[in-house]
Amino acid sequence: MLGADGPLSRLAGVWLCGPEGLVGELRPVLASLGVPHRRVHTELFDATPAEVAPLGGASTVRLLSGGAAVTSTVPRSRWLLDAARGLGLDVPFSCLGGMCGVCRARVVDGEVDMVTNHQLGAAEVAAGAVLTCRTRPLSRTVTVDFDA
Repeated sequence: MLGADGPLSRLAGVWLCGPEGLVGELRPVLASLGVPHRRVHTELFDATPAEVAPLGGASTVRLLSGGAAVTSTVPRSRWLLDAARGLGLDVPFSCLGGMCGVCRARVVDGEVDMVTNHQLGAAEVAAGAVLTCRTRPLSRTVTVDFDA
């Protein structure tokens, strides 16, 4: 018998990775098989990132990662993750679309534009957390800490 007392109810966890539509369709199926919601972990990705309006100008961006600090002029149309990687910083990333949350960092100073967010809650964003793969600098100066 499947359901709340079925064999799947005792799984340590189920990990789903895929487009939002697929993951959304599988959650109720797993629930009907007795897998508790808290044991379903997801990683979303999208093969077609949303178009974003271009930004003009540049910002002085200070990037902190692994004890290193790099400061550079970054075009406001450039993603912070791309800037960090282009400057030789070893920073974490995976999907490059704001879906997985691996590139998470904290904005210590300045204003940014995070155009895609499928991982961070409102409290995290209010505390300065961003997904750097889909975040661009906005203010004259920006400081981002990948270690925070």
